[in-house]
Amino acid sequence: MDQYLESLVQKSDINFVQIYFGNSETSNIFQLADISKTSVLEKFKTYRVKQVKNKIYQAGNKYKNGDEYYKLVQVEDTELVKNNVFKLSENEAIVLLYKKTELKGHDFPCKMDYTNETTCSILEISYTETIKIKIIDEKKLVVEVLKDAYIDNTIRELLCLIKELECAITDNNDN
Repeated sequence: MDQYLESLVQKSDINFVQIYFGNSETSNIFQLADISKTSVLEKFKTYRVKQVKNKIYQAGNKYKNGDEYYKLVQVEDTELVKNNVFKLSENEAIVLLYKKTELKGHDFPCKMDYTNETTCSILEISYTETIKIKIIDEKKLVVEVLKDAYIDNTIRELLCLIKELECAITDNNDN
């Protein structure tokens, strides 16, 4: 996983990364693991935490999440995407790569064009300015990374974070 993430540094078309935790059911199906929000919050109790319950609207690859409007396009480079599932100690992690572009509110389609409308509760832990840990609906864990000028340091911090989260997920599976 270290080399995979390091290779992203040179890719200028990738500016947003999501990492989900779970297990591969087949080569085409990845099942997200349920986690205990309490164990994750306990591990990161000294970090800034905020909870929001938002309606998320989707129209194709355009999203509205609260006051944020953006376009999310998944990277289709087959060399990068084909090996994006990594074995951790007891679980696996899947890395999804995107180009995220901010949109103005008037660029977002009207309600008739929405393909998906969901309400979800998101607990966000600010690990660093560019790394966010999100617990979605109190049971799904995702790490989001914004690529910035200091991506080398961010990747090192991300690798440390994954090891910490792996312990929290493993502890939850033992219960």
